[in-house]
Amino acid sequence: MKRTIITILLFLLLTGCSKDQIIPYEQIDFAAINIDETDRDYEFLKNAPFFANGGVSYSGRIPDEIYAWGRLMKKTNALDYFYKLESEANNEGKLYALCGLYYLDNENYDYLMKKYGSTDEKVSYMSGCVRYEGYSINELIKCNGKSVVRLKNNEDTVEDWLERNKRSSFAIDFYGGSIPYLVMKYAYE
Repeated sequence: MKRTIITILLFLLLTGCSKDQIIPYEQIDFAAINIDETDRDYEFLKNAPFFANGGVSYSGRIPDEIYAWGRLMKKTNALDYFYKLESEANNEGKLYALCGLYYLDNENYDYLMKKYGSTDEKVSYMSGCVRYEGYSINELIKCNGKSVVRLKNNEDTVEDWLERNKRSSFAIDFYGGSIPYLVMKYAYE
């Protein structure tokens, strides 16, 4: 009995009193987050004209939005920028915020997958040389099928997944981490 009480107390101490305890997403005070809202990259992504996860147009150039995302990601307070972006941006900007949160706050990312996976909201999505207007966010959040990439964690890569699964073609989504991975990859190429 004494051992059980000590175990419970240790558990409560270790899980309940940690300074680094993650705040559940719905309890974050977004108004209290202090960022430079005049930052060019933040403003650009807040009103992003489209969401893309790789090269666009016939030339396959990486869009400015992905480079802006990469510059925000390098900031010491990048998490604050992505929290604020998720709370204030248009739908396209919110998707860029999700990509940042995949890497910076993976625990709350799962909560956001449920939130965005059940939305009927639409975005302008650019894939290659095609721009889709009114594309459903929930279709980008989670795809189904055998060829959908499911990364092990936010350190895994699409290339590793392809090798593990002996695939040459694949589908991507936010849920499996492949869209955030591709944004990260292209932001720094």
